Amino acid sequence: MLMTYSSRAKTVIKIISVWALFLPLAALAVPIKISDPIGAGSPLEIYARVIKAFLGTVGIFALLNFVIAGVGLIASRGNPEAVKKNRDNMLWTIIGIALLFGAYAILAFVIDRLAGSLNIGTP
Repeated sequence: MLMTYSSRAKTVIKIISVWALFLPLAALAVPIKISDPIGAGSPLEIYARVIKAFLGTVGIFALLNFVIAGVGLIASRGNPEAVKKNRDNMLWTIIGIALLFGAYAILAFVIDRLAGSLNIGTP
């Protein structure tokens, strides 16, 4: 009894066969040196960049929330409930931005001190 394969199965078999033929050539390959794409010399630099990017992104969202609350305050047209809601939103956004700046200052200080004690530069 002959077995018949679908065209998909034949394609998979061909790919596996070609791959198996060229696999031994990989053992003879010269090692490739991959350069550092982000140019970080140490894990501390990577952490500093990730933290700064995260805080920058959060800052953008905080500014956007502040603008939305301001527009909502203008659009409330004196409605006491809407004014209170948008004023509270602006207040909490200002508190959040203050905390964000404080966190950035503390982290910048700590990362700078760690970089100085490890004798590595930060971006």
